[in-house]
Amino acid sequence: MDRRAYIYVVTPLFVFLNCGELLIARLGAALALVVASVAMIVVWGAAWARLCRQKLRPEFAVLSILPHLTFFVAQYTQTSIFSETPFWGTLYALMWLGCFGIAIVTVLPDAKGASPWRDSVFLLLIPLAVFCTVSGFLQYYPYFSSSI
Repeated sequence: MDRRAYIYVVTPLFVFLNCGELLIARLGAALALVVASVAMIVVWGAAWARLCRQKLRPEFAVLSILPHLTFFVAQYTQTSIFSETPFWGTLYALMWLGCFGIAIVTVLPDAKGASPWRDSVFLLLIPLAVFCTVSGFLQYYPYFSSSI
């Protein structure tokens, strides 16, 4: 998948997946899980194709959807696993860091030897990826967001 198509497909879907509370409030937990699952499959497939094109390890594409999947499944099953022990909170934070890493790696320029720091699209997407990761983590991590 070329870079432009990847950015056009995945960026709105990441923003959509970060609206989980709104989806659950409007659609209910079961339907929100179904709708989000379709979006997650598209994101996963696009990240997989992008990593394959860059000749990187495509199996890491699952990191791009893992924190969202955890949130929607936890909401559907009414699980409060994040507040029970600090281990799960740390693991969830590491999932978000993995999601951020995949988001950055997949938007690197296609040209070999090209400096990403001279690419204006890459420089624009770094703050967007940071914002989406931090806001998603704060929104989806109940213990941390309630203590702020």
